[in-house]
Amino acid sequence: MTSMAGTGSMAGTGFGGYATGGTGTGLRAVESDALIESSFRRLLASIETEREQIRGSWQRLQQDRDSTTEELERLRQETETWCYSEKTKVDGEWRRLDQLSEHMSAFWPPVTEVIQINCSGQIFTIPKTTLCGISGSVLSEMFSDDFIHEIPRDEQGRFFLDFNPQCFGIVVEYLRNRRLKPDAPLPLVPSSQQRNME
Repeated sequence: MTSMAGTGSMAGTGFGGYATGGTGTGLRAVESDALIESSFRRLLASIETEREQIRGSWQRLQQDRDSTTEELERLRQETETWCYSEKTKVDGEWRRLDQLSEHMSAFWPPVTEVIQINCSGQIFTIPKTTLCGISGSVLSEMFSDDFIHEIPRDEQGRFFLDFNPQCFGIVVEYLRNRRLKPDAPLPLVPSSQQRNME
């Protein structure tokens, strides 16, 4: 009986030892599962954090793109406005130059007949249009197509005028100035020549 009891005790001890060993393994398994779950949760949290960072970066990229698009559109509009303004200025300058060219053409015809005049020994070279610039004047009538052939010439074919050369020079200078500026003031005549200018 004692032996059986001893045996039973040993068996119980053996069973108890087995049970104790099984409980340790179970605890280790639970701890391992908890560790895995904790690691998994940290991994999920890390992934979610990374996802939020990516989402934030994407949103910033979207904002930057929208901002860049708006800036490019603003620059495009400003450039178009500037180009239109400059084109308008250039067109205005071209029109002004065309008008100036037409105005100058009235003073300087494409084909100008140049006349050489021997005025009492002093030679003058002047365009016929300038010489006849004042309608109804003595020179305009004298060098008109109707009377120019009646003006005498010198030995070299130049028109000869028996005028005071200093006075004639003053008149020629005035006619030249008047061609460039129609409202040019009358020339100043030296007192010594005022009687000759009458």
